[in-house]
Amino acid sequence: RFIHSDGSIIYTVISANAVRKTDGSVDYFAALVHNITERKNMELTLEDSEERYRSLINDVLDTSNVGVFILDKEFKVVWINKALESYFGLKRDDIIMKDKKQLIKEKICYTFEDGDKFKERVLRTYDDNTYEENFVCHILSDDSREERWLEHWSQPIISGLYTGGRVEHYTDITKRKQAEEALVLSEKMKAMGIMTAGVAHEFNNILAVISCNAQLLEETSRSNNELSKSLLTICRMADDGAEIVDRMYDFTNARKDTSHYIIVELMDLIKQVINFTMPRWKEMAQADGIEYQIVRKDIKRLPSVMGNPSELREVILNIVNNSLDAMPDGGKITVKTQFVRRNDKTVSKTSTQNSKIKRDFVEITFTDTGKGMTEEVKKMMFDPFFTTRSPQGTGLGMSVSYGIISRHGGEISVESELDQGCKIILRLPVSAKSIRNVLKPRQDSKLHIDDLKILLVDDKKEICESLSKLFTEEGYKVYSVSNGAQAIKLLKENKYDLLLCDLVMPGITGKDVLKAATTLAERPKVGLMTGWRYKIEDAKRENLGVDFIIKKPFNLSKLRRDINDLWS
Repeated sequence: RFIHSDGSIIYTVISANAVRKTDGSVDYFAALVHNITERKNMELTLEDSEERYRSLINDVLDTSNVGVFILDKEFKVVWINKALESYFGLKRDDIIMKDKKQLIKEKICYTFEDGDKFKERVLRTYDDNTYEENFVCHILSDDSREERWLEHWSQPIISGLYTGGRVEHYTDITKRKQAEEALVLSEKMKAMGIMTAGVAHEFNNILAVISCNAQLLEETSRSNNELSKSLLTICRMADDGAEIVDRMYDFTNARKDTSHYIIVELMDLIKQVINFTMPRWKEMAQADGIEYQIVRKDIKRLPSVMGNPSELREVILNIVNNSLDAMPDGGKITVKTQFVRRNDKTVSKTSTQNSKIKRDFVEITFTDTGKGMTEEVKKMMFDPFFTTRSPQGTGLGMSVSYGIISRHGGEISVESELDQGCKIILRLPVSAKSIRNVLKPRQDSKLHIDDLKILLVDDKKEICESLSKLFTEEGYKVYSVSNGAQAIKLLKENKYDLLLCDLVMPGITGKDVLKAATTLAERPKVGLMTGWRYKIEDAKRENLGVDFIIKKPFNLSKLRRDINDLWS
């Protein structure tokens, strides 16, 4: 390389040879200088272009979230990007120019949930490299990679340096897959909710007849102590049956009836559950030579939440019992609490990023040292009737818990690996207002109003008969009909002091009857009866002219109290 007098660079190729005399000694040297500046500049320009192209490809593809394999015509790996390294847990330098077929058979297929299926579909594209392939695959986690759902899309390379090879793309669709699974679960719960709601309505009608008659009999037989106790047992069992019906509907119900929610102290519920289960994890376990520990770590007084304490207690109890079941030979359950403020920069981002709750929330984690779960069990644990404890398990525990927490505006999630224990995370929004539970009002045993004229409307004649007996014995005039058309006719022809009407009836419904009653010059007081608990809130929101609502099965004391209050 020479510098010209004008400052430009000149590239040359110099070749020199010795010219010898006849005796073989060197006479002189002959040199040939060839100016190759133009050719050298072209080479430098090409090298720069190639470097720019290589940098462009590397920079663009390495910053892409889509994992990329580039294979030559012999299906050897010529390039992968950083996203692919992360997704598969591979190192670029370890696999460049390696046979992709062998890599799949010896290593890659074992990273997938269904490795044989993955291997079959990908190798088929190498045997017939003429078509595009697209499918979804599930990568399992280990020390070098995270669990992910990936969408595979590949096609043959039909031009350029790697013609005859193949390019494979892997797009991370984990969030989409999780959303789809959540939607499927939600739709499944919705379908079960529709079915359960119908069962609940019919069952509550039956319980209403049983409970009403049992209460009437009990009130007239208190002089017979044994008979009275037996009738009270029937009443309690009817109430328990109604509670079961409510739970059947609740765990599938996406609606949020929060009218009965009160201020709940979660710390108190945790202590109650730990104390309640103590015989199982302490006394009974020690008798069998098994040792359990329940450790409360970083337990702090938490802000209150709004909710149903009985339901939330059931969730915590179910989690603790599941953890004990997972540790038949003993172990440890660690309970940890945290108050998470949405705008608090000092709080771990993990909690806020993983939660869809829009306001401040409390987080409770239950971590056990049990046998953990497989991916299949984790995916199905919130499905109704799925259980790992057949035949004694019902499979309703965690699905009920899922429904309860969802209705409270919260979240429940699980982190677990086989033989690595399990962590259940509960998140509940903090209370936005302070509402205190009130004392139960007095129990009125008798009606205090004189000369009531009552119209009963219910398509179940047994309910009309039971209530007619109640009001007749207390000296009132009672008229009952079993359909809406008859009720509207009587309302137009006669004056009534009180209308007790069922909400759901075939044909002309309770709503139709109530609307007709509002048009009367002298409108009666109106009580609405229903066996559909979730329709109570709907009825309250609608302007139906309702003075009180009572749920089937009836508590006669409450019914009397509601009626007395109308004329108090």
